[in-house]
Amino acid sequence: MRIIQRNEADKLLLGAYFVDATGTAGPTGNCRRFGNGCAMCIYRCPTFGPRVSLAVRAGAVETVIRRRAGAPGYFSGSCELEPTSLADWLLAEVREKGLAVIPLPPEAFTEQNELSIQIKACRQYSSETYAHNLILLDTGAIKMMVPYLPLSILRRLDGFERAIFRDPLGGGRGNSIRFSGLIERDRRLMVPPLKNLFVAGERAGLSLGHTEAIVTGALAGYNAWRLSRGCEPVELPRGCVCGELIAFTGFKGGRGEKYEIVYSLSGGPLWEHLQQQNLYSTDPETIARRLDKLGLLQLFAAEKD
Repeated sequence: MRIIQRNEADKLLLGAYFVDATGTAGPTGNCRRFGNGCAMCIYRCPTFGPRVSLAVRAGAVETVIRRRAGAPGYFSGSCELEPTSLADWLLAEVREKGLAVIPLPPEAFTEQNELSIQIKACRQYSSETYAHNLILLDTGAIKMMVPYLPLSILRRLDGFERAIFRDPLGGGRGNSIRFSGLIERDRRLMVPPLKNLFVAGERAGLSLGHTEAIVTGALAGYNAWRLSRGCEPVELPRGCVCGELIAFTGFKGGRGEKYEIVYSLSGGPLWEHLQQQNLYSTDPETIARRLDKLGLLQLFAAEKD
């Protein structure tokens, strides 16, 4: 498999089995074509260069994902503000409570916030609460739950008069574009017709989040390891949360949908589906019984010394 380096020299990577976890955000050109231009986000495309998908380079077909407006991809759903740029009273509130809900005046939320709800990848944050309020979360930095918000609007709000974006640096103008393409794979996370390539993370389907990346990454890596040992890769059955996540978020050709939805365990259609299936639980014994019934308990069991 050949990967083009930044110096344009070919490098041959040798391996028996591969996992494509290259993600979908960037490069700068995508954000210029499908977004509001490069907003200098955390991906730092000018430093590290464009993403190179192993699956695409190996000949896998990538399907374009379009948001409601028709352009490919979705905007990342949040920004980070520099904490010291907020008013002392506002910063203290966020630090004490972990969050702050700031009601937006009519002139601030109408066109801007309705637009931001339609373009963001995080569909679980598409309720009216997020349209009529500015939600701040304490993540060390101050996370603001909108894809972008012009400084001309933000700095008119109480406590934000000197607000500065930490990431993306141009968060008053735009954000990174991600989920612009989807790789078809099966429920083992193998990419047909290839027999030695798996996908994980955003490459594995329409799922967004840390937990989702861990689930797909663990299964893709495990199945690659099984192949290297001469064993068949496994498919997680529906009836457990991980199996439902993988089945729910895979490529569904021929659906006729005008746009795709990005799913998450944090909320939205996937979360509602899991609740309808009575699969949400925080009780270890309940989860263990379910996995045992599906024959998965040993697969998920933690190793003990």
